[in-house]
Amino acid sequence: GCLIPGEKVITDSGIKNVEEVTLFDKLINKDGEKVSILNLQRYYKNNEDVYTIKISNCYRTTTFTKEHPIYVSN
Repeated sequence: GCLIPGEKVITDSGIKNVEEVTLFDKLINKDGEKVSILNLQRYYKNNEDVYTIKISNCYRTTTFTKEHPIYVSN
């Protein structure tokens, strides 16, 4: 898993903890489109590095593992 429990994701029914997402939710992708969830994958993180970023002009941080893609723009 690329997001740890407690991290937030945006769904068609609002912001949810990643561990609360179900197959009935649709995720909102980086382009603002609704994306169906084909399967849920849950992993136990054992001694794996995690990274935390904070975007400017935002109060939240996001913590993730090395598998998570990060999209940036200028």
